[in-house]
Amino acid sequence: MTAREKDIEAILVLAKACGLEEDGLSEKLNNSEGTYIDLSVEKIVNGSMVPVTPVIRQSAAGRLYLEGYEVQLRQAPESYEYFINLGIDTRELHARLARIDWQQHPGHRLTRKEAAKDPLYGEMYKALADMSRFSSDYGRRNEEYQYLIRNTVYQWCRQFFAGTPVEKCLLDEGEYNRIMFYHPYRFPPGVQAIDAINYINELVRSGRGDILATREGAYKHMCMNLNNLDNLKAEMKQLGFSENSVKAMEENMQKNLPEFTLHEKVNGNKGQVDVNIPFRQSSQSEYYYLNKYTVALNTGKPLEEGHKYMVISPNPTEPGKNLFRSFQQVGEAITYFKEQKGKSELVSGKDAAHTTTLASMENGKVNFVAKDFQRTFRASAITQTIYVEHGKGFTMQQAANLIQGRSVYRDDLLSAEKGPYQAWVKLNMDKPKDRFQNFAITNYHDPAYGFHLEQVLDKYNIRELNDPAKRGALITALHNGDRPLITTVQNGQEVKLHLEAVPRYQQVSLYREDGKPEKREQFLKEPIQGIQLNRDQNKGKEKGKDQSEGLEQ
Repeated sequence: MTAREKDIEAILVLAKACGLEEDGLSEKLNNSEGTYIDLSVEKIVNGSMVPVTPVIRQSAAGRLYLEGYEVQLRQAPESYEYFINLGIDTRELHARLARIDWQQHPGHRLTRKEAAKDPLYGEMYKALADMSRFSSDYGRRNEEYQYLIRNTVYQWCRQFFAGTPVEKCLLDEGEYNRIMFYHPYRFPPGVQAIDAINYINELVRSGRGDILATREGAYKHMCMNLNNLDNLKAEMKQLGFSENSVKAMEENMQKNLPEFTLHEKVNGNKGQVDVNIPFRQSSQSEYYYLNKYTVALNTGKPLEEGHKYMVISPNPTEPGKNLFRSFQQVGEAITYFKEQKGKSELVSGKDAAHTTTLASMENGKVNFVAKDFQRTFRASAITQTIYVEHGKGFTMQQAANLIQGRSVYRDDLLSAEKGPYQAWVKLNMDKPKDRFQNFAITNYHDPAYGFHLEQVLDKYNIRELNDPAKRGALITALHNGDRPLITTVQNGQEVKLHLEAVPRYQQVSLYREDGKPEKREQFLKEPIQGIQLNRDQNKGKEKGKDQSEGLEQ
């Protein structure tokens, strides 16, 4: 195998990898000569043919390689300046070109003999000859005048020859003529051709012609956006947001919206925690940023899995029919329901055919609220803004636990005075919110505060502690602020209870599966004396130990 054959084989492998494979491509490459290989590949996208031109170069060592490819986007004709060059008036020639039916062109270069025999061919021949003469002094003109000549010829080709046998004739003469009808957008081999085409089409649909002004514009913009997207995907994953939210984020970014908000929900033991995740696009670039999100605890029964909230109102344009608006967040559903002016219902269920009425109104006045929904409906949500930086901060699950009054362990905190540290963190809901409407944060520093979780756990009869894997999972869950389910013994019988870390009192709390608390002393391995005295002493420790307000990270 010759060096050229090896190069062509390598080019074919790379071309296939980026989606440029085509029947006959191998033959075209093998039949090519020299260092300039003139060929194109056609891709069908949404029913339209899109030419893609492989860019093949020769290295300093004389080896051929695939530098990339150019997606050819057909250009619509635009207006151009009228002027006279070499005695040819562009207005007059434009009018002549417009009168000719170019679909009747034979598809090859017309000869004088053909022009002499057929009047239509004669008109075509003369018009094409004048176009050629019009641009014959192109090389002797200055750059600005060259542009005028070149642009005029391109606009004639795009307006009169596109889709006719003349275009085929010109392209058969060489790929260099494709610029008369198409604008090339260059991409490296690492980008799938179909992805490049779809990206360009999306830029066109969104009116981003400024990005498409240069050959590399689309790829540079794609790289910038993909890097931003990849970074945000990683941040979302690190913060524990769902795949659905990641997908919704990507869809909104593709729409180039200046800002948007995503919504999640977490079912907690004290109610449903609604999560709002705002994204903002920089005013200086197209980068999006995720700097914070909010959690809102709505007390009451959480929404069942697979269910949603719906507000049902009469359709004002179609009497007898209703309008349905769905919500995953109870706070949004209640707010929207209260904004209604006439008859309306707030319901929950899997779909409109299977619902439970939670509240209703007549003439804009609420006349019914279900008994088990009244607390949720009338009470304001408990809220907190969670600040994050490049994916670092409290995860969604941790934030949901904090807003329910539980403690979370962080080993990645940073103080301007003391540097890195670790602590149990809790929202101080005993004090009013600050001017930003957030609760202050209390830190129980580890190990200074004196709460040693594993030592406390080992005092209790908990089966999961005997299995190293389950022990590790239990500690992780408690650090996260969760209430994991554990197995213990009560009155000689095995029972399941929820366990919660309470660093403030250097203890743990246990709850039945219905949420009611149990006295922890009955689950100790060895009953101890003076329990009440110890409890009172622990209450006072938070004032004497290393405890601080605020959180730096």
